[in-house]
Amino acid sequence: MEQKMKKRLIISLIQIGSVLILLLITIQFTKGRNGNQAEEENSPLQTVDILGEQGERTAGTGAAGDEGGSGDEDGGSGTTTGQPGSGDETGTAAGDEAAEGDEAAAGAGATARPVASASQDATASPTPLYQNIAFEIESQLGEFMYYWADNNMRALNELAFLEHNKAMSYSLIGTDDYYYYGDADVYGVPNGQGIAVYADNTYYYGSWKDGKRDGEGTFLHYHIHEVQVNKDIYSYHFYTGSWAGDLPNGAGAEHYAYNMHNLTEGVGYNSNLIGSYQDGLYHGDFYITNIYSDNNTKEWDASAIAGAFQYFSDNQDKMGRRPVQVDRADDDNYIWMYPFANKNLGVKCLNVSGKRRL
Repeated sequence: MEQKMKKRLIISLIQIGSVLILLLITIQFTKGRNGNQAEEENSPLQTVDILGEQGERTAGTGAAGDEGGSGDEDGGSGTTTGQPGSGDETGTAAGDEAAEGDEAAAGAGATARPVASASQDATASPTPLYQNIAFEIESQLGEFMYYWADNNMRALNELAFLEHNKAMSYSLIGTDDYYYYGDADVYGVPNGQGIAVYADNTYYYGSWKDGKRDGEGTFLHYHIHEVQVNKDIYSYHFYTGSWAGDLPNGAGAEHYAYNMHNLTEGVGYNSNLIGSYQDGLYHGDFYITNIYSDNNTKEWDASAIAGAFQYFSDNQDKMGRRPVQVDRADDDNYIWMYPFANKNLGVKCLNVSGKRRL
């Protein structure tokens, strides 16, 4: 028990700095979204940025979660005893459910790999909304880079929703190409500090090496839907931390923001994840917080190897789920997850850096 508490203390000290940075960035983004909310609601084409590909692609315990399976009251309650919950209901996302004892929790999703091709974007419109809107790459990305270097996240948030910036990103739909502004070698290959925009309103700002994301940087994905009614739960998602070989590698943190009015009551959705990554997958110890529709939050500990959470015991509930996260306030309370879904878990919605388009 003493060794466990020492390990938890060390992890907590490391996480404090990351939490503070994550909170500052999140507050800035939230201010920007709130500042634009009234204008967006009055727009004939309401733009709502979401994560999770219209809910079809689940974001699991370690990405923003779907609704998990909720156990009934007959079985052992994982929220109080740590025994497997009976869990005879499943979440709304097929195959990606997790459960916190007898209480619904963040869904545990699995994807084929953490990097998705731009051609798989779910937020892309089937009609050429922006084909007649002109854009100028250097000036527009230069403006993004200026505000990003100044850590003015509210300004970035406003820029992302301007028509000419959406048009710039839209022109890349169906490719892994990107537009770039920043340091480059004599051949135009990104090297140093710079910013890139990809398809599907996705941006990266940070360090580059030989045309790949490498060093410290931030990946941000706005899922913008040009629809008047949108029931998607997500607002935006970002990862900030270490990169190598174009993928998150090393210490990093993720944040998922939600449209709170669309969340299911009693379901916990992963909001912040702080830990270590290997080639975009979870790899190491993690501190996780999830959020509920009433704005209550819970804190969890977990450990992963190569994109798979490590189980806290051999116990399983009658649905076959096993414990993958432990409540920081109650060592006998776990989040439960299906083993078949516990693989390839990592940062969602990443674009590979294909060819720089001039």
